[in-house]
Amino acid sequence: MVNDYVWTFTTLNPTPPTVITTDPTNNATGVALNKVLTANFSVSMDQTSITSTTFTLKLGSTPVSGTVSGSGSSATFTPTTNLLSGNT
Repeated sequence: MVNDYVWTFTTLNPTPPTVITTDPTNNATGVALNKVLTANFSVSMDQTSITSTTFTLKLGSTPVSGTVSGSGSSATFTPTTNLLSGNT
């Protein structure tokens, strides 16, 4: 070859990410009604994959309105209005 040939590619991560911590924790009580919810994953996440479709909060089968954001290995859900008292 007269010139070097250079190319780039991305390999797949063989282990899918897992949730390692949440805030609030599972079965937490006394959670503030204006709580911003956070999930921390085992690996840094592709931020384009953290959306209002993939990271949701529901009251029963009803979606709770809010905004989703992410950074590094964390994702957050900020409810549009306060959460309802006494619900799980």
